[in-house]
Amino acid sequence: MNSLDDINNKRKLNQDNKRELNQESYLTAVENLALKKEEQIFAYKGSEHKAITMGLIFKYADEIIRIYAGNLEGTVSNSDFYLQSLNSFLKKGNKLKLLLDGFPDKNSNAYNIILSSSELFPNQTEIRKLDKLGHDILRNTRNGDILHFAVGDISMFQLDNGQESYGGFCSFNNPEMSKQLIKKFDGAFEATSSIGPKIPIQINPNLDTKYLNEIKRIINKLNLDRLDK
Repeated sequence: MNSLDDINNKRKLNQDNKRELNQESYLTAVENLALKKEEQIFAYKGSEHKAITMGLIFKYADEIIRIYAGNLEGTVSNSDFYLQSLNSFLKKGNKLKLLLDGFPDKNSNAYNIILSSSELFPNQTEIRKLDKLGHDILRNTRNGDILHFAVGDISMFQLDNGQESYGGFCSFNNPEMSKQLIKKFDGAFEATSSIGPKIPIQINPNLDTKYLNEIKRIINKLNLDRLDK
């Protein structure tokens, strides 16, 4: 006869397996849209799905990504897929422009990866903190909302909907919408004078071991690449 703990553990394992399967199915379906460069605009909901769509923008962008986000300390930018995709994008020497509501602290995994890569490609990343003038440029003239978004090259975009946590819309081939967001981003970026700090790389020892080992591996690889040159 199973104990209550055994039953609860099995239930949790089944839930975790189902969740992982759902993530894999979602990744397969959405990556198929990216591969085919579909014009379809689709909705995403939840931090896991948002991390997957952003990770795929990192994967399929060839030159530059613009991101307007909070501070790179949230669930999305700390997910495995997001971090691995960000690292792969930067290792190719591609350009990244970040417009943030607040500068991340020294425990931001994504920011540590960005800074590590900047040692190899000094002019690769530009980071600025949004100020009042930038807010005015990004503000929706109809309802006053300011929504986080990202644009890959000139055709891929991810845009929060402002109505639910981690919910929004994405397309891997919509130049019209992407160019509108680029215009907004570049205007706010140029109007913002607060440049991101060069904080030293320091990993939070309290991070989950899986994350910790992955970040260490990435940083070590980057350092080895630099020494080999």
